[in-house]
Order: sequence, then C-alpha cells, then structure tokens
Amino acid sequence: MKALVIILLTILIVLLLSASATVIYYLIYKKAINKRIESGLGNNTKKRRFLNPLLFFVIVTATLLLLSFGVLMFTSVNPSNSAVRTPVFERLDDDGTAILFDENTTIPGYERSVIDETDSFKIVVYKRKESSSSFPNYLIHIGSTSDYELVFSFVNDKVVTDGSSEKSNSGWYSVDRNRSKGTMEFYVKNSEEELSFTIELR
Repeated sequence: MKALVIILLTILIVLLLSASATVIYYLIYKKAINKRIESGLGNNTKKRRFLNPLLFFVIVTATLLLLSFGVLMFTSVNPSNSAVRTPVFERLDDDGTAILFDENTTIPGYERSVIDETDSFKIVVYKRKESSSSFPNYLIHIGSTSDYELVFSFVNDKVVTDGSSEKSNSGWYSVDRNRSKGTMEFYVKNSEEELSFTIELR
C-alpha cells in the first residue's frame, strides 16, 4: 500500500512538473512562431523547427518518469541509503517461547555469559553463534528479587532510539540486530539497586 501511494505521488508530481514546463515552453513557442509569421518566414523554413507543445509534454513526462522510477528502484534495492535500520527489542511471552528457556543452563546455538550477579539482580546474555539464522541475535534474561524497571537505548552514528519495558521481577527478552550496527545500552533498577550493561551489535 505504501509503495502504491509513493508511485501515485511520483506520477502526480511528474505531471505537474511537465505541465509547468510545457506552459513555459508554449509561451516561448508561440512568441517565436508569431515572430516568424510577422517576418513572412512561417514555420516551414530552414531554421530550426520547434517541437509541438503536446509532443514536448509527452517527451518531458516520459523522461521525468524514467528518472523518477529509476531513483525509486535504486533506493528500494539499497534500503540502507533510504532508511536507518534499528534493532528489534521484544519481551518474550512468559507463556510462550520463554517456557523453553532456563537461564541457568546453555541454549543450543548460543554462547552464554553472566553479565552481572548481585544480591538482587542476575543478568544473563545469550549471543547467537551462527550469523545466518532465523533466531534472534541475542537472548537476555533479567532476574530480580523485586519488581524492576528496564530502560534501553540504541546508539549508532545516525540514530538514537530509546525505549522502556513494563515493571517485572523477571523476564526474557530478545534482540534482533536487523542488519543494524551500534550499541544497545540497558539500565535496570529495582528497590535495592540499579545496574547498567551494554551489547555491541556488529
């Protein structure tokens, strides 16, 4: 639907530009033809012929459409040139996929590391080993002795994206890199302490 709207807008803009250019050309064309008629030369002389205004409109429209759709095609096959990608951060449903995971054991296909373990927090991060996979790049488990609040941000050279999660006393989260590069910074806080940790997306 979005692509159709862009195409229709492109055609509309091209038609407006072509019409404006044709009006200007027509004024020049009419003035030049009148001048030739007044001088008795007419339009059929050895001098350079003028394009018919209608033919001029068709040529300009076709040229602009080709250029416009060429640009649209180039940006669609090179999405990094038209939009900044950001990672996808999600909380896993406790009644869904998260049931299969145990933060105290390894998960096949992932490298496990305990980021922080204190009296009130235990943060475990799983990094996917294989680069080509349909599974998330990272899995994160946050355990807490009391309800905590999670805030995160993604930072790279072009964009800063902030977000937060609802309060909870434990939870699984996934991070899909989405072909983005940068740093994800996490900040967790409960009634006893606050911690921060980062993940490098490369």
